[in-house]
Amino acid sequence: MKFFLPIAFALAGTAFAQQAQNPPAQQQQNESVTVVGCLSKGAGDNQYVITDSKSGQKYTFSASQQLEAYVDHTVQLTGTMNQNGGDNAFQPLTIRTVSNSCENPK
Repeated sequence: MKFFLPIAFALAGTAFAQQAQNPPAQQQQNESVTVVGCLSKGAGDNQYVITDSKSGQKYTFSASQQLEAYVDHTVQLTGTMNQNGGDNAFQPLTIRTVSNSCENPK
């Protein structure tokens, strides 16, 4: 009996470590996200930043130059949140103009 408990704890610890390294498939799936906010030009070529009008959170992403026409407008972007290394990366799929200007960009 004295040997059973240490072995049980060792197996439980190993199972826990394997679960931590392999998150469930549900968490690895792309998450659909809609953000409404001010679209601005990012630091690099074809980089943009949308500032969520509710939370103030900024999402930086790469996209084609077609988005240039929407810079300094309030837009609704719908896309996916993808795992990129350990970080989340926003990938917009659709855009809709909410206003032709940005009100109180953060």
